[in-house]
Amino acid sequence: MNQSSDPAAPETLSLREVAAWQFKDLAKPRIIAGIPSLQRGAVWNAGQVELLWDSILRGFPVGALVVCPCLPNQGTRRGKHGAGWPPEDINYHLLDGQQRCNAIALGFVDALKALATDGKSPPPATLWIDLAPELPKGSTRQFLLRMLTAAHPWGYTAHDTPNFLGVAAIRDAVDTYSSAKRPVVTAAWPYESKVPIPFAWLSHTLFKEGLSDRPLWSQVLHQCHEFAGRSWADRAAKLIQGHLDQSATSKNLDRIESGLLKAKRFSIVALKVDQGALQEQSLQEEAGETLNVDNSNRIYNVEHLFQRLNSAGTELRGEELLFSMIKAYWPTIEQSFDAIQDKQGNHYLPMPGSRLATLGARAALIGFDGKDGLPPSFNISSIRGLAFAKTDTAKAERAQLEKYLGLTHVKAKADVGNSDLHCNLRQIDAWLLFDDSAKDDCGLPPVLRASLAQDAPDVFLLLLHLAQKARNDALSNDEIAALRKPVLGLATALHWFGDDRAKAIATLYADHFATAILSPASFSGVLKHCLQPQVGSRELLKLLSPAQLDILIPKARYSDEKLREWNFFKLIIEVESDPEIRSAKQQNEWQFFWRSIHCKPMLLYAQRVLLSGSRLGNYDPSRIDVWEGKNRPWDYDHLLPTNTLKGNQGPYRQACRQWSNTIGNFRAWPLEENRSRHDELANKSIITVEDRVLSKILDQRECDDFSLSWDQVGDDLKASEFMAATRSRFLRIYSDWFDSLKIGCLLWDDVGLR
Repeated sequence: MNQSSDPAAPETLSLREVAAWQFKDLAKPRIIAGIPSLQRGAVWNAGQVELLWDSILRGFPVGALVVCPCLPNQGTRRGKHGAGWPPEDINYHLLDGQQRCNAIALGFVDALKALATDGKSPPPATLWIDLAPELPKGSTRQFLLRMLTAAHPWGYTAHDTPNFLGVAAIRDAVDTYSSAKRPVVTAAWPYESKVPIPFAWLSHTLFKEGLSDRPLWSQVLHQCHEFAGRSWADRAAKLIQGHLDQSATSKNLDRIESGLLKAKRFSIVALKVDQGALQEQSLQEEAGETLNVDNSNRIYNVEHLFQRLNSAGTELRGEELLFSMIKAYWPTIEQSFDAIQDKQGNHYLPMPGSRLATLGARAALIGFDGKDGLPPSFNISSIRGLAFAKTDTAKAERAQLEKYLGLTHVKAKADVGNSDLHCNLRQIDAWLLFDDSAKDDCGLPPVLRASLAQDAPDVFLLLLHLAQKARNDALSNDEIAALRKPVLGLATALHWFGDDRAKAIATLYADHFATAILSPASFSGVLKHCLQPQVGSRELLKLLSPAQLDILIPKARYSDEKLREWNFFKLIIEVESDPEIRSAKQQNEWQFFWRSIHCKPMLLYAQRVLLSGSRLGNYDPSRIDVWEGKNRPWDYDHLLPTNTLKGNQGPYRQACRQWSNTIGNFRAWPLEENRSRHDELANKSIITVEDRVLSKILDQRECDDFSLSWDQVGDDLKASEFMAATRSRFLRIYSDWFDSLKIGCLLWDDVGLR
């Protein structure tokens, strides 16, 4: 690393020095950078990480980092893969290049022995390299790096833009590992590879031990022997041994070694922001928008610089911009969010941090100073107004927000877990989440809790209010537990069938939940006022009881001469001759019916035992350290395979297709077990009683009804039996939700009369 008398002069860093920011045993560079609180937490995908290392091994430049002296009043986050240095040793904050630094550090994570930064669990990702790569057509790679993640421990495809593996490949991979159905990353290796080894075996041997040429490969061979018996290790040992004794020299190993030497000489420029640039008075200060007069902490300059670095000159927008500002003004919010845990003690966030911050800030001010209605969404002006409060009211609001979010707890080194936000999140989880210790529990699997939190923020805001109100009203544990079904029913009904959720929540808060003492009775009939529009759009689709839905949906009968013309819309709507009745049904029953038969969250609720169990690896997308985005360990499986109807010219094809893509013909099923069925019928793949129960199939006869063969699409009896089975299963799925959560009590004041 070069040295200069100019404190703002750029410096060059080796890969080892950059990785040392997370793994302090590698080196102690002059620049030790941490991540400031205001940084976003976005992560690169596998392709970006793999191609970065491909560029490094080829000697391609990868862009500069931007650092600045540690920002006053900003917290410092540890890196993604290593605990790093204590705060007193960190002398710079990393403003740009976080994801490149994480990718570089990943190259030093031992794929077989590493632990996550908590020192207990497997790491969220590891990196391998294929010693004998077979590159796909069109690839620009020269080196085949392979990234494994907790969500995809078998890796991705080898393309420049990697895709998920297919179901059959995943199943084969799991069989190859001879381990649990979903192995941790330290027990797996990339499935689409020929001779993979952990990349850290090379990086540590080259960078830390300084070995190259024959000693390097001899050391790697020794490590392969430690894992003798594993197919990948045996293949690698054979290849390396042949290369060392020159009986079968490998050009690939020569190429990799040449790339490693380039990587050892590789330098990354660190651009340093001049301290004076951050201390100059901003126009906003001159205009009196802030009372900040601390020359060492002029937050506007930092805010503007950060926005431009991280969005190529275009300001961040929406929640991400607001969250960046919140973290800039209240950096301890990260410590508060890091302390959020699920009931097993795992770190999780019910929604992205940006949304939780803005939603939590709104929840903190519900009813504050006697104000009516729910607080509006925050914007830049309102956040700045709170951060630099000038009036007594604004100062009181800021104090309330800081108390609610746990920021005062952090400053006072008190128990953050006792802040209002943390207590309310635990209460919401107690209401919402499935309890596998209770028989026939009515709770949601974690994936539905996450879906509600992320996709229906207005509903979650109401839940935060209800949890806070239950505590403010000093309800007993039994009284709070008695609210579980009404809360669950209300939340799911609004989430799944809300037409204007924000307006519905505003109505419910103003008319029912602002002041009344909470009890099951306070939920009686609360939804009826949302069913008809008062002003403007309707707030909630018209919910029907299972009995009403049963009447609404015609039954398919094989004796019906018009069975081959069976059509939902014609039989439910067009059958009405009165135009007014037809229009009313189309606006009410039809919209509700169409959404309900395609409501996959309701299907997942019916299969909550499967979705909440270890069979699916306890999948919880709120565990952002483990699961990423849409990488779920299950798939939607058609009970009647789509290939049965695709291209089939049988006379009842169209009638059967009416039901084929409804939740009556779907089940959620583990990805590894869901073979690429194509033409395999249900009675051939669903053969155990347990599988039928978990699939919400009544018995073997119903399973047979779903097993319509290609030829039977022309059989009126078999076709009608499939349609009847799908209809019956859909109604069963709907009834399970409606009856388990007593939705009728939310719709009618006196449910006993219904």
